[in-house]
Amino acid sequence: MMTINVAIKCPDGIVMGADSLVSLVASDGGSISSIIPYYNKLFPIGISQNTLDNFAAGAMLNGAGSIGGRTIEDIISEFGEEYSKTNPVNNYSLQQLTTDLGNKVQKIIDTTIAGKNPLLEIIIGGYSKGERAAGKRYGEIYSLFWEQQPYKLRVLYTNDVEFGTHYGGQPQMLDRFRYGIDDWILANMLKKRKDLFNQTRDYIIDKLKENGVSIPSTVTIGMPTSMKQFDIFNLFSDYELGSTPGQTMKNIKEGMVEKVETMERFLSLQTAINYCTFLMSCSYAQNNFAYAIPTVGSEMRVASITRHDGFKYRKIWEIQTPGPPFR
Repeated sequence: MMTINVAIKCPDGIVMGADSLVSLVASDGGSISSIIPYYNKLFPIGISQNTLDNFAAGAMLNGAGSIGGRTIEDIISEFGEEYSKTNPVNNYSLQQLTTDLGNKVQKIIDTTIAGKNPLLEIIIGGYSKGERAAGKRYGEIYSLFWEQQPYKLRVLYTNDVEFGTHYGGQPQMLDRFRYGIDDWILANMLKKRKDLFNQTRDYIIDKLKENGVSIPSTVTIGMPTSMKQFDIFNLFSDYELGSTPGQTMKNIKEGMVEKVETMERFLSLQTAINYCTFLMSCSYAQNNFAYAIPTVGSEMRVASITRHDGFKYRKIWEIQTPGPPFR
């Protein structure tokens, strides 16, 4: 299930948004066989109609929509019901709640589909409360990430005065807005790095020969294996090499010298909602106006989570009886 998820942490709260289009993949594992609209990917953690009786937290997902015949929404709903019996909604750690949710989902994976871990991300945003909040006043954002292996907990925004935006699903258009580049462009540049090096090397050798420098035919100059010895990215990014290729790619994007400097630390809740809606619209535009089978679309859902009001939908479709022909 491809999607777009956006989570923003600002001083007034957490804003989360997701689309509601589901793509069903054929049995061959590659092609899309069907598209279903109005699938909920954003929901509170808790089952009460009174938001104050739920945890001040929300969850949204991308990737697999179900495990062993059960929807992820149902699994999270059951978790919220069980968890509140032993963890009061006014005294809990959001990081521990996220870890415990990951353990529950992993157990269901192990018992129902024989440990065949899916491609799945569950993003959790909200607040810790009471003594277990350990003095935290502002929101937190975490990600539970399965990539055909047991889940990893990714701590995204937990420092109290650290604010920013995380998105999952299809990041290409959002990356282009924020950084002016995306992972696909960077990957293509890496593919062409060798050709560029060979052109540069041959040019230098030819110029040396024109100036009377004798270069034995046995001399070979191969492309450096170290990125920093022939760095094509430092033309536009002030970055440091990461511990993994993925981290390096992230550092290149965040180090872009002409990236858009967003100001989440100054956003009001309403402005954060507007920003969330805009970012999702970038992905909607790509899927609606480009030559591609849309995998992002249908109605947007946007919610806010604040310390005092908890989880509240700010943009949500209302189920209606359609008139003919199914309007």
